[in-house]
Amino acid sequence: MSGIEWVRLAELARRERELVDAELWDALVELQAERQRLIDALPPEPPAEAEPVLEEALAQSRATERALQAALAKTEGAMGALRRGRRAVSAYGLGAAAALERRA
Repeated sequence: MSGIEWVRLAELARRERELVDAELWDALVELQAERQRLIDALPPEPPAEAEPVLEEALAQSRATERALQAALAKTEGAMGALRRGRRAVSAYGLGAAAALERRA
């Protein structure tokens, strides 16, 4: 097996990061499946000359993981804001309904 496959692994890691930054989640899932197929096809022991490429892929993967954690935190914040807003709207609606009943 040539070193091209190992280089492709680093390329896929860079592309994963780009997809996370662009919030292209469906494309990310597809790319992760492609990466797994490549990993499954690689020999268990990389050649010595693949080490720099693997280090780059690992660094990219760690950066992607941090970006995913930040995206998740952002989504959790948005979901929390929606829940708070929903409660506020719901409570406001109950107050209006009570006022209507008092008028009747």
